[in-house]
Amino acid sequence: MQIDCSLSIKILFLLQIIGFMKKLLGLFLLVFVLNGCDDGDIIVETINFDNVTAAKCGNKNIIYKINGSEVLQIILSDTEYNGLFVNEQGTKTLSISNPNQVRYRFYDGTVTEASICNDLQPATPVITQEWIATNGTIEVTATLINGAPDATTGATKLDRYNYNIVFKDIVFEKPSGNQIEELAVFGDYSIKASLPFNFEPTQAKLCPSGTTLYNARPLGSEGLYVLNFDNTLFSTAPEDLDVPKTRTITSTSNNLIYKLFAVPLLADANETYFCTGDQSSLTATETWTAVSGTIEVVSTSNGTGQYTHFIRLKGVTFQKGTHTFYYGDDILYGRIDI
Repeated sequence: MQIDCSLSIKILFLLQIIGFMKKLLGLFLLVFVLNGCDDGDIIVETINFDNVTAAKCGNKNIIYKINGSEVLQIILSDTEYNGLFVNEQGTKTLSISNPNQVRYRFYDGTVTEASICNDLQPATPVITQEWIATNGTIEVTATLINGAPDATTGATKLDRYNYNIVFKDIVFEKPSGNQIEELAVFGDYSIKASLPFNFEPTQAKLCPSGTTLYNARPLGSEGLYVLNFDNTLFSTAPEDLDVPKTRTITSTSNNLIYKLFAVPLLADANETYFCTGDQSSLTATETWTAVSGTIEVVSTSNGTGQYTHFIRLKGVTFQKGTHTFYYGDDILYGRIDI
């Protein structure tokens, strides 16, 4: 058989070119990967604080989680803290930018609260590495949670506000380069609810109009009042004495409202606030409206031409936004002597 030498030479030359191109392609890919690693965007280290309880630094707006020698912190201004952690259900968001920060710190030993919260921090442990978020969004979803039913009254009062916190599209600047996470979970942060509902029955009063009833303890910070009160419940006709008289609580008549205030109430200001309709002098931090239940009044004679009216709230449910809680089966609201 006769071999075409020129064709063989051409084939060998073509194979050499193909081999060279493969080597060149491999070298190009290697350089591409190394360049990608240099900017740090593909070096991803896991952030996991899922099973750690969040806490806050006293009156500082620093929310943190400690996991041994690691700490994840959120530092907020007063305005942004109050805007994110509101006492109602829903979702709030905040862009990460100075002075609102997210920091991930590594220490050379076990971390305590003092390492995070004290103005003068202890000498040990020492920070060995810090990541600072330069971009992204903090998303906070609030859920209101009721406590267990009271064995006596059946009440399931509001127990705490739970805030689930996640970071979206967050960019951490760290020593090895940037780390970008589409979704990073900080977890839950809870605040104990403070709705005292601590009313003294003898402090209940009827406004001069006769259509508003209120109970607000002097120097207390809460008020429970009834608008459009049906004062025929205070009837002292012989047939109305010593028998329960009831009215249904609605949004237009005998509507029951609870307010928690930012400052203590002054005794001489209570009547002005609740009776005149001018409520500009005080700021309510919580407002809850009764959406079901009844008002019951039993009137008795003291035998001297005066009467005592015992006012009870039965089966009342309060609501704010979409959340409700049960006030109780039978609560003595007040007693008024007239």
